[in-house]
This record gives sequence, C-alpha cells and structure tokens, in this order.
Amino acid sequence: MTHYLTSHPRSPFRGRLMVQSMAPDVQRRLMDTTLTTTRPDGAREEREIGIEDVPDVLEEVFGIGLNERERGLVVDSLKADGTV
Repeated sequence: MTHYLTSHPRSPFRGRLMVQSMAPDVQRRLMDTTLTTTRPDGAREEREIGIEDVPDVLEEVFGIGLNERERGLVVDSLKADGTV
C-alpha cells in the first residue's frame, strides 16, 4: 500500500476496519461490522456483526488474535467512527 492510500484524508482505507482472507473454496471480508462470505459459485452471504463481537470474529474467522488492550481499541474505534 502506498503512503497516499494509507494517509490521505479521503482514502477509503483510513478510519475503517478492513480484513480479507482468501482460500480456494471461500473468500471472507470484514468491513467495519459487515462480514461477507463469497463462494466460487458466486453464492454470497452478508451479515452484520455486533461491535462487541468483532474481536472474536477477527480471531475465529481470520486467525487474528488480539490481547485485551487491542480488543478494546478495535471496539472503541468502531464506536468512535459511528458504526454503532
């Protein structure tokens, strides 16, 4: 990612939680509190995750473990961005 994409005020990558994982049989994407699962046949499932549950989804779905401080930062950031 370039400096522009990560630092410009109008960049879609600033102020948003964006996580993606891809495997041959499934693509998963979490954008703020929306979890999208897409299969090779085009089947797509989208569901909203409660803010307090996002750290658990990061760990269980994406394998991203967070300590208590990091979990709190994720939740607080989502609340501050008006995701609630």
